[in-house]
Amino acid sequence: MAALSFLHVADLHLGFQQYNLEERFEDFGRAFFQAVDEAVARKVDYLLIAGDLFNKRTINSRTLDQAVAGLDRLRRAGIETVAIEGNHDKAPYGDRDSWMWFLNRQGYLNLLTPFYEEGRMVLKPWDEDRREGTVLVRRGVRFVGLGYLGAMVDQRVRELAGLLPPSDAFTVLLLHGAVDRMMHFGGVRRESLEALRGLVDYVALGHIHGRYEIGGWIFNPGAPECWDLSEHRAEKGFYLVRVEEGSKVPAAVHIASRRRPVVEVAVDASGAADPDQAVERALEAVRGAMANRAPATGGGGGTGAEQLNLFAWVEEVSAAAAPGETVGAGEAHPAEGDRCGRPLVRVNLGGTVPFNPVQMDVRRLEERIVGECGALFAEIVNDAVMEGDDPAIPGEAAELDREELEHRVLHHLIAQAGRYDRWAEELVRLARTVKAQVIAGASEESVAMLIEALARKLVEEER
Repeated sequence: MAALSFLHVADLHLGFQQYNLEERFEDFGRAFFQAVDEAVARKVDYLLIAGDLFNKRTINSRTLDQAVAGLDRLRRAGIETVAIEGNHDKAPYGDRDSWMWFLNRQGYLNLLTPFYEEGRMVLKPWDEDRREGTVLVRRGVRFVGLGYLGAMVDQRVRELAGLLPPSDAFTVLLLHGAVDRMMHFGGVRRESLEALRGLVDYVALGHIHGRYEIGGWIFNPGAPECWDLSEHRAEKGFYLVRVEEGSKVPAAVHIASRRRPVVEVAVDASGAADPDQAVERALEAVRGAMANRAPATGGGGGTGAEQLNLFAWVEEVSAAAAPGETVGAGEAHPAEGDRCGRPLVRVNLGGTVPFNPVQMDVRRLEERIVGECGALFAEIVNDAVMEGDDPAIPGEAAELDREELEHRVLHHLIAQAGRYDRWAEELVRLARTVKAQVIAGASEESVAMLIEALARKLVEEER
């Protein structure tokens, strides 16, 4: 078996114009191009995309242009791209083909998918003429792609153990799923994967947006950008993997992505006499955090000559790194000036206050954080609680408008459940967003994606 190398990426979410900001659209594209740069500079044999190349099933022309630009550069460099669809990539409901299928047909990538006969999974060898298949064999390596299978993933992985023959080739399984988590949204039990030992040498995962590894053969690189601000503490990036000639042991080095910085501030509003005082307290805390943070161009990603020597540095570190070690840095990259330097800010408002917390003008606070503190965007999570909180006080309820009353009642009900009080504000937001979408006639797909997104976020925060 010949030596080989590949770069493993996942959850790129191209086209995500987060918070309706053009800069965030560019950030997600920039993260993809960093992976392409790494692959070309490292002269790897393959780039593996373990699902969610795109953020939405329906993409615009600018998103397609980003994808084609990166994939074409890989192709011209002689690097073959092997990919699977994630839950965000699949064909829209009612359509047969996805945009991943289009890129596959145009030869920009090889899209691996499972097939079924009478409800049972079938592994089809890659057919170059039809450009389809489940198993792609190249010199010394075998790729098996299952994609995103939702609640069926555990069952299909167990089926795979009985279908996949042993091979002398180094075998990579591409799977968009989570190990021992999110069992109804792409979760697979570790014991089901363990049944593939001896048949599969490297499991290339996507789906969970933070890096994790299991047993030296199961790898999840983490989304290179923050799909949600709660992810900013997670390790994110790509795996550079080498397999020596005659070996079946992957040597994987995690390269952290360079991403826009996130500043998170916790503010205890207890003791504030009124909503304005609480808002000023929050604003002052953000000013302090922004003043004390490292300069945007001085993050661990390096600047100037350090950035230019990134690949040489990775070469030196990866040569000595243990499998799974991280090199590089996460946040605060200086590329393209201020657009990458201005941070995203997340404020967690808590505490007990003598007024209705929804009376705090969080929208105005967000505007002031952007205008006065230099943030690109601010997100306020208002988890403050009113003293003696009881949403059913008749006198006060009569003074609240419908929106405020609905917010407060939902918050109280969720907080009472206990298990979910930590995420009460986000669950309230989700419930109200789902209500608005349903009233507006949104598709079941879009509503399901909203719920799944929050489920993924809660899993990340519990880790």
